[in-house]
Amino acid sequence: MDQITLILPDETHREGYLAMMEEWLSFGGRLNPGALRNNGAPYEKWLSHIRADRDARTCPEGKVPQTLYLAFNDAGELVGAVSLRPQMNAITLQEAGHVAYGVRPSQRRKGYATQMLALAVDKLNALGVDRVLVVCAADNLGSIKTILNNGGVLENEITSSNGELRKRFWISTDR
Repeated sequence: MDQITLILPDETHREGYLAMMEEWLSFGGRLNPGALRNNGAPYEKWLSHIRADRDARTCPEGKVPQTLYLAFNDAGELVGAVSLRPQMNAITLQEAGHVAYGVRPSQRRKGYATQMLALAVDKLNALGVDRVLVVCAADNLGSIKTILNNGGVLENEITSSNGELRKRFWISTDR
């Protein structure tokens, strides 16, 4: 199985990012993590935005800092992305969690999500997070399996502010 590497996005990832986004948007469904959305902005503007998101002084008001990583397989293909939020506020604690991840449609069911989440948990552990909260839609069976594969323990189900039923799991970083 290919091994995943998480890399901070930079100017060299433009074409891969654009191709992944085109595929994702053509496929439809959930786009996760939300930090991937560029809302039609040029790549350079999106890149500037996600860089600003990393720092509490420059991230949008009311949000917590988050760091987006692109996930590449051994062949150098961009297969998805992971967003880490080591700090929490009331919204992330209830509805979003410490980590969000997504695998582009053509690369699903290859074990990439499980590896991506494991790497995210390790990075959060290195940042001092002892327990990682992962939240997903209650009907997202692939994500539930990924979380369980990483030692996730279901805490509860909630209805999010947008009316979606969501499951909240905790993963210990000493797994």
